[in-house]
Amino acid sequence: MKRFGQTAVRVAVAMCMAVAFLGAGCDDGDDDDDDVVAPGDDPAVVDDDPVVVADVVHSAGNATVLGTFEFDFDNGSGGTTAMPAGDKADMFWRRVSAIESQLVSRNGAKFAAMGVVDYGAVTQAQVETLALSSAAIAHTALPAGTVVAFKTDAGRFGKFKVNGFSGNQDMALSWTSWD
Repeated sequence: MKRFGQTAVRVAVAMCMAVAFLGAGCDDGDDDDDDVVAPGDDPAVVDDDPVVVADVVHSAGNATVLGTFEFDFDNGSGGTTAMPAGDKADMFWRRVSAIESQLVSRNGAKFAAMGVVDYGAVTQAQVETLALSSAAIAHTALPAGTVVAFKTDAGRFGKFKVNGFSGNQDMALSWTSWD
């Protein structure tokens, strides 16, 4: 019984020390409640330090979009085959002639060529601030390396990079769309 009592005392002391240790980090000593977001406050800013929120990827990949084919950036469908039933294309890669093509908006999607920029550095927040348009973009404005920002027919923002062209203006691209 004496041994049980000593063990119980040791356990109780250890628990008290653990509670004291954990409780020490719970209060920083000031009473200004600056870590509490009140209704109407911007939850992305606490203590004037912006909170970085990672972009949530909806779909991403690589594709080739043949001349006269459509592509859906929401689902990554089309490009070399007909659009599956239920998918709505965001772009049509229109062949104007044997040497001229253009990106044409479909179903209310909008685009903006950003030029040759670092694809990995382009964020959803950046794309959301751009003036996107449904106007056609000529292939001459889309050299290899160009990044194009977009908003899909489903309202998702995204980006794609023109990786190059093959054959009669078939476009190879990498895309990312965000939720």
